[in-house]
Amino acid sequence: MVRGLSTTMRVDTSGLQYVSSSRDGQLRCSVDGVLWPTASPRDSVRCDTRGNWCRISPDGQHVSWDDTEGLNVALTTRNAAAARRRIGPPGANEARWSADGRTLIYRTGNKWFAIPSEPAPNGELVPPRLVLKGTYNQA
Repeated sequence: MVRGLSTTMRVDTSGLQYVSSSRDGQLRCSVDGVLWPTASPRDSVRCDTRGNWCRISPDGQHVSWDDTEGLNVALTTRNAAAARRRIGPPGANEARWSADGRTLIYRTGNKWFAIPSEPAPNGELVPPRLVLKGTYNQA
C-alpha cells in the first residue's frame, strides 16, 4: 500500500513480482520470462514459455533469459521470442549484464563465465571465458 498526501490509501500495483527493470523504470521482467511496460502491465509479452531469469540490458534495448537450450538475447519488443538469438550453451543460468551491456556473465554449476552479448556473425556460440569459481547459493 502507498499513502498519498491525503489520508487515503490505494493499492500499489507497481510492486508486481519482477527480477529486473530498465534503468529508466519503463520496463520490468519476471523470473519466468514475462516482460512488461510499467505504464501498462497488462501489455506484457512472454519472452519464452520455457524461459527463466529474464534480465534487461543497461540501455533497456535488449533482454536476456535462459531456457533448456541455452542463454538467449533479443530486443525488448513484442516479438522477443521470435527475435531471440542464442548466445550461451545449455546449462547457462542466472545471467547478468555487464555495466556497458557488451558482456553477459552467467552461472553453470559452481562456475561463472563471461560471453559477448552479441552473437557471432556466423551464428556459432563464442567460447565462454571462466571468470569465477566457487560455491554459490544464488547470484
